[in-house]
Amino acid sequence: KAKTSSQNNTISLVYAPDVAKAVLSILAVNDGFLVDSETFHVSMDEKMSFAELTLAMAKTLSISKPNLDMNKENDLVTVDCGAIDNSKIKTVLDFKPTTLHEALKATCEWYQNPENVKHTEELAESSSSTSSSSSSSSSSSSSSSSSSSSSSSSSSSSSSSSSSSSCSSDSDT
Repeated sequence: KAKTSSQNNTISLVYAPDVAKAVLSILAVNDGFLVDSETFHVSMDEKMSFAELTLAMAKTLSISKPNLDMNKENDLVTVDCGAIDNSKIKTVLDFKPTTLHEALKATCEWYQNPENVKHTEELAESSSSTSSSSSSSSSSSSSSSSSSSSSSSSSSSSSSSSSSSSCSSDSDT
């Protein structure tokens, strides 16, 4: 498995609503003529390390001293290609990505609602039971069939917080 140091590798993040906004922008452009067969990277403008992301999350959650080992190596949670260039989507589609601060704040506020937390837990439970049932069914398949697995990763910042945590109202991250 690939490893990354918390302080060295730069990553790009995307806020899930920005993906939807990008898709709608693409669909709205001259019936797709301008963007036919084009590839766009959708991401926030901020590029950071996992350590910097952790510190930004901690600040948003008003955690003054997060427990972060800057020298610890961790399994990569995404493809190790470094930060991506989002200039094309910004130029061609006049796309304006959500800032890291805005995304973290909105995510924190979303998790302040107990109904949202409950919904997230239900989705995780449902996903977990679906994964275990599909893995048990695939293990019972005949040995002559081959299975392929693919993984996709999405960088999105979601922070879970207890109801006693509060989102910071600072405008800088």
